[in-house]
Amino acid sequence: MASPSNPKEKGTVWHERRRPVRHSFRYSVRYALFDLDHAPHAPADHLSANEARRIAETTGPV
Repeated sequence: MASPSNPKEKGTVWHERRRPVRHSFRYSVRYALFDLDHAPHAPADHLSANEARRIAETTGPV
């Protein structure tokens, strides 16, 4: 997990199919992590922290 002072994560998405034809790909990804409970101005078309918890069926951090 990223620290609050550096809220970025890097990784690689990888997929491989073996049938009917062998095929694979991979690409780099970067994620910015935001604490939805403390977001100063969440856009109207984004989930609130409580909406994300409801969808994820959790009571923990989102």
